[in-house]
Amino acid sequence: MGVKKETKQKAGRFVIVGTGITVFDYLVYELLVMLFFGGDTEKATIASIISGTVATFVAYLAHKNITWKARQVGKAEIIRFFIWNIITMWIVRPLLTAGAGLLDPLYGLAQGIFNFIMIPFSFEFVKSTGIFCLTTAVIMILNYLVYDNFVFGQKNRKNKH
Repeated sequence: MGVKKETKQKAGRFVIVGTGITVFDYLVYELLVMLFFGGDTEKATIASIISGTVATFVAYLAHKNITWKARQVGKAEIIRFFIWNIITMWIVRPLLTAGAGLLDPLYGLAQGIFNFIMIPFSFEFVKSTGIFCLTTAVIMILNYLVYDNFVFGQKNRKNKH
C-alpha cells in the first residue's frame, strides 16, 4: 500500500475514533458542568480537565487498537502517550479553555443566531459548548501531529522482525 493511501486511511481512522472520543468527552464535560461546575470559566476549566482525563484513557485504548493498530506498541509508546496527554491536560487544555472563555461576544452572537432560528439555548450552554468545541478542535490537531510523529510514529518504531 502506498504511503499516501496509508496516511489517508490512518487520518480517517483518527477522525472517526477521535470523533467518538470527543462525543464521550463532551457528554462527560456537559454532565459535570450541569451537575457540579456550572457558572464560570474557572469551573468550566475544572470540568474540562476531569472529562479530558477520563477521555484520555479511552483515547489511548482506541488509538492503540484502531488508529495505529498496525504498529507495535510497547512501554515507550505508552509513556510518551501519557506524558503528552499530561502536558495537554494540565497545561495546554487549561490555557485554551481559559482563552476560549474570553469570547463572550462570539457566544452571544451564536446564541442570537440560535434564538433567531427558534432554538432557545441558554447563554451558559452556548458558552460552555463553545469553550469545549474550540478547545477540542485545537487539541485534536495537536494530538494527531504528536501521536503520529512522537507517540505511535513510524520514526519511533523499531522493526522487530
